[in-house]
Amino acid sequence: MGLILRPGATNIFLMETYNGRLCATYSDLDGIMSMDAIRQNVVRGNILQVRRACKDSSALFAVDSLPLKYKTEVYRRFPDMKAQAESKPFVESIEPDGAALVFYQDYLLADGKHLPSDKQAEYANNAAILNGFRALMEKSISRRSNGKSLNKTDFWRRAAQALIRIADTFPNSLPENPRRLQEKFNQYLSGGYSVLITGKYGTRNRAKVKTDEQESVIKKLLADPRNFDNTSNCTTTSGSTSTGIK
Repeated sequence: MGLILRPGATNIFLMETYNGRLCATYSDLDGIMSMDAIRQNVVRGNILQVRRACKDSSALFAVDSLPLKYKTEVYRRFPDMKAQAESKPFVESIEPDGAALVFYQDYLLADGKHLPSDKQAEYANNAAILNGFRALMEKSISRRSNGKSLNKTDFWRRAAQALIRIADTFPNSLPENPRRLQEKFNQYLSGGYSVLITGKYGTRNRAKVKTDEQESVIKKLLADPRNFDNTSNCTTTSGSTSTGIK
């Protein structure tokens, strides 16, 4: 779930979307409504409970169904909660990419020098983030049958929006414009790790992996979709990458 720090407090406000609706738990609404008040309003039909509490899952209540005075207070206290909730799956999809780090550590510039260590980490983080986005795309495709998949525009809007929160754990240099981010993603799927090397370290000053054997291994990793959890992609005849997102 996206994290929102409650102003003037040390506890954490948790938000999540459930079936496309922004939802809150009993704890989220603490200080706004009492637990008894929430239950009474649910019984009276004034608040929609979208999920019952069960093992490892809290009861969820649709924020947009709260009585006006309570809903107004929620939005007053937490103006960024919708963006936080929408970013949750993107933030949680990212895992370190060890193969990417090895690639950038072994990458040699034309003068025989290695990439600076900060650039090695930056590019490896970029790759890890794009891998996570790729996995989310496949999940979105799998949900198409029940009508819950995101369209392409919404997917890339949310992905770009999530980058600032992802950067807390994975500092990166990916573009925050949705269209440019999608273009970078497609380039990565087509060209692999090397396309993420930019600026003075990029194509005008082309580098190489230490050995042909290492480069061959990396190409095989990128070419085989089984090396990515729950992911797939195909290339159209125009050269663009098709994700399957509608």
